[in-house]
Amino acid sequence: MNKRDITKFRDAYAIADLSDIITDEVQLAVTFDEKDDVKRLGAKWNPDPSGKGGFWSIKRNRLDRDCPIGCEVVGPEWGGTILDWLNNYKMVFKSIGNIRQDIVKQLGTSEPKTTHQLELAPDINNMGANTVLFAEFEGDTPLVRFTDNETGEESWQTADDARDTWNTLIAKGYNRV
Repeated sequence: MNKRDITKFRDAYAIADLSDIITDEVQLAVTFDEKDDVKRLGAKWNPDPSGKGGFWSIKRNRLDRDCPIGCEVVGPEWGGTILDWLNNYKMVFKSIGNIRQDIVKQLGTSEPKTTHQLELAPDINNMGANTVLFAEFEGDTPLVRFTDNETGEESWQTADDARDTWNTLIAKGYNRV
């Protein structure tokens, strides 16, 4: 994110709660001038593979720790945690990484909102048809479960990441059934 994008994001910022973070990590909206502070909090830099840009992230399990950087108290819910500090400076951008296992177990027993199926034609992979099922679950942050019928392998992704996976499979020759 460039500085202009970060400013727009912060203008419409909604306070992040620990229970809203469904993954093991969060992406941060950090300007160049703020990088040293987030480094002190335990954030890491994730360079873009292209060599241009990247983003800061921090593990979810660090967010409820006491903040080592002083900050003025903001509101009655202020607890002095790293998450409070990040919220004060409007830095929590989005959940990234692996979906937390407690959420996977909870959703795994419920019915999906919608289910879609993609199939790779037998002549493309020379092994018979391979089917991938997409099951979308509703919630504060919609999640998608992918199931590869050939291997039985399951993976969970946020809706944004799932959209990218869907597009990649379509580009590889999968068709919606």
